[in-house]
Amino acid sequence: MFTFGRDHEKRTALSRFKDPDQASQLLAVIDAAHDLIEGVGSQEALQQAAYVAFAEGRGGVWEGAEYWLRKAARDYPGLLALWPRFAADARWQVRFRCACVLDSMPEDLFRTLSPVLAADANRKVANMAQARIDQVRGESPS
Repeated sequence: MFTFGRDHEKRTALSRFKDPDQASQLLAVIDAAHDLIEGVGSQEALQQAAYVAFAEGRGGVWEGAEYWLRKAARDYPGLLALWPRFAADARWQVRFRCACVLDSMPEDLFRTLSPVLAADANRKVANMAQARIDQVRGESPS
């Protein structure tokens, strides 16, 4: 997995936040990804850091966690196991975030998770999932 280096990636992440404390969950993801690359970390550690950042992080943090998950999953496909977990989370906010990034998921995950999220009991989740499904299919919203 290509990166510009741990320090550069962390500086870039920090520059996107007014309050550096807000970025701590995302910095943990970046550290876990680089630990994995350097052979001193594990996929499990990256999954745990990414889960916390995606599920509990505020704006900017969860999006950054999604970016790092997507990037790392190219070389470590076991990380993709987080997406069904996010799609089934008890919190609608986590399912909504998952629906937001459906269009960035590998095709097999998209096919599996999009109908589940489109049928979600929470209207915001279902509407977002349907919007992403329409976007992938090339349909414009009516």
